[in-house]
Amino acid sequence: MTALEARKAVFEKDSNYITKEIYNHFQIKIQEAVSQGHYCCTVKVPTTNSFLIVDVLNLLKAEGFYCHIIPPCCEVYTITDFCEIEVEW
Repeated sequence: MTALEARKAVFEKDSNYITKEIYNHFQIKIQEAVSQGHYCCTVKVPTTNSFLIVDVLNLLKAEGFYCHIIPPCCEVYTITDFCEIEVEW
């Protein structure tokens, strides 16, 4: 599967607006970092969408990005918690 096919599959899967929103959030952060000459960026996303984040990370990995979750300071999440994901290229 090519990156374009993977992107199309994620975007067509149940027409999930939140997945698209998270993906676009990552793309904006990546574009900002690239425009500043960086080779990586950190993206904060709400833990309430953690199951959708996996789809987005798989898509980014298919596009050649290296992604990893920065371990949180605490082990107990609340509805307002965020996780940080580092994206490298």
